[in-house]
Amino acid sequence: MRRLSLVVVAVQLYAFGLADSGRAEDDKVAPLPVAELKRDTPVDFEQEVLPIFTRSCLACHNATDAEYDVILETPQTIAKGGADGEIVAPGKSADSRLFQVAAHLDDGIMPPADNKVGAKPLSPEELALLKLWIEQGAIGEVKGRGPTKWQPLPEGVNPIFATAITGDGQIVAAGRANQIFMYHAPSGLSLGRLTDPALLETGIYTQPGVADLDLIQSLAFSPDGERLASGGFRTAKLWRRQHDVRLGEIALAGDAARCIAQSSDGKWIAVGEVSGKIEWIDAAEGKPVRTLEGHAAAVTGVAISADATTLYSGSEDKTVRVWNAADGAQKAQWETPAPITAVALVLEGKQLATAHADNVIRLWDMNAEITADAPPMPVKELKGHGGPVTSLALASADGKQLASGSRDGTLRVWNVEAGNQLRNVNHGAAVLAIAVRSDGKRLATAGENNTVRVWNAENNQSLGESKGHLWTQMRFEKSGRVVAASKARLEERKQAVPQAETLAKNEAESAKKAAESKTAAEKALAEKQEALKKPTEDKQAAEKALTDATAAVVKAMADKEVAEKAFVDAQTNLDKTQAAKQAADKTANDAQTAANSAKQARNNAEQAAKQAADAAKQ
Repeated sequence: MRRLSLVVVAVQLYAFGLADSGRAEDDKVAPLPVAELKRDTPVDFEQEVLPIFTRSCLACHNATDAEYDVILETPQTIAKGGADGEIVAPGKSADSRLFQVAAHLDDGIMPPADNKVGAKPLSPEELALLKLWIEQGAIGEVKGRGPTKWQPLPEGVNPIFATAITGDGQIVAAGRANQIFMYHAPSGLSLGRLTDPALLETGIYTQPGVADLDLIQSLAFSPDGERLASGGFRTAKLWRRQHDVRLGEIALAGDAARCIAQSSDGKWIAVGEVSGKIEWIDAAEGKPVRTLEGHAAAVTGVAISADATTLYSGSEDKTVRVWNAADGAQKAQWETPAPITAVALVLEGKQLATAHADNVIRLWDMNAEITADAPPMPVKELKGHGGPVTSLALASADGKQLASGSRDGTLRVWNVEAGNQLRNVNHGAAVLAIAVRSDGKRLATAGENNTVRVWNAENNQSLGESKGHLWTQMRFEKSGRVVAASKARLEERKQAVPQAETLAKNEAESAKKAAESKTAAEKALAEKQEALKKPTEDKQAAEKALTDATAAVVKAMADKEVAEKAFVDAQTNLDKTQAAKQAADKTANDAQTAANSAKQARNNAEQAAKQAADAAKQ
């Protein structure tokens, strides 16, 4: 299943019996009463049953948003059943899952109590009519219900199903619900929304910014980026992008526009529809030239050859078809292994790439002879995605690189010649649509989380992110609440003028007293500041004296060191002097001793000489 409307995400687990089977007995919903209906005439499905489904069921179970593959639009689609098998047993209402869930006889009730589209349970009379229709064989035909009565989309509905980028990579268009938002890709700034003035004239919408009555399914820029084509429910529209001008509206012969493509010369537009039809449109005239029929299910991808002579289409019926654009004749077709979700021409139109619900991208040789007896085989299969591939886009001017988006949340770029993956970026949610600048350097992804992101393909870096308008709506609602609250407060004050005047007077007196107190305080502060001057000066003088004293101490310490050194030197000299004196004293003593000895010797000699003389005289 390619697309999932955000309106119904909250009710998925309840659709057709997929609610929690472990629900407590106390939480079970009581069965609804069924009226007695006695009639022999056949029940007209289109006139009697389909209106019931329209009110209570089709928001979740239509061809575009088929919850669990259940479509309740015709007896034929109902007979196909859903993902869990058949939902109607013709002639047996008691065995029909559809009746069981509608009458709340089963855990999976329909519609769920907490649905966001305001769908109400079926009344006893409606249940009786549904039961009788099943008992009569669940048959009928839908021939056309006349003009559709449109209603505004519920608030909070803003899924993104389509995105496109201009060839120069400057502008990104994103379809959010029934609006088309324009962004400046390099900066991520919003450039506003496209407005269809005809919708404002209907009175269904009163504010600008609405482009269609239904969800935007597809978008495509012209080669020069000046025009934009959009596809919705049974309509395709052409826009002049720079001036927010709707150039024209094209009524489609079939159903909702599922995909759209423009020729390289901008002259032709191909629109693939949910009904399986393809509209070939003259862009200049804004009119369909022919309708191509052949697909048995929704057309999910269209591509136009460079010379605009050949059209390629892929469908959920698993087939690829090749058409002659000049006359609409089918030239070839073949079946693929899985439903097709998107197509793109690569390698200058030599190969066709098809994306599939089985997570694979297949490449087909367009130069090979294709016949019913000899269907082609894929040239290559590009594998790597972990979920169904949802979209394809060329990622290089030469067609050698292909970008793909998937429900696995990634955008991948492939080398189609080698078959290998070149880069991988993670959007953060299932990717529903992608767009690539003509040179492949800018990529855009639109996700199921209502976010458009622009990427630099050279380094896989996100260049910006733009979120859904739900937040804007919430801000508006918040502003509205603020305004309402302000009005309420204003009314209260109007009703309490005397009290307000008294309060104002008291506040004025209080303010006067406060001003006087402030003046007195300022005066006291000035006096204190003046009184503080002398202590401050004294403190400064003391600090200076302390500095000078500290300097003197430092100098005295230095002088002390000099004196101590001089003392040490003097002491050393004194020691040397004393040693010299002792030596001199010793020398003098020795000399005195020697003199005394000499004197004694002389005396002795003189005495001896005298004795000798005396002896001689005798």
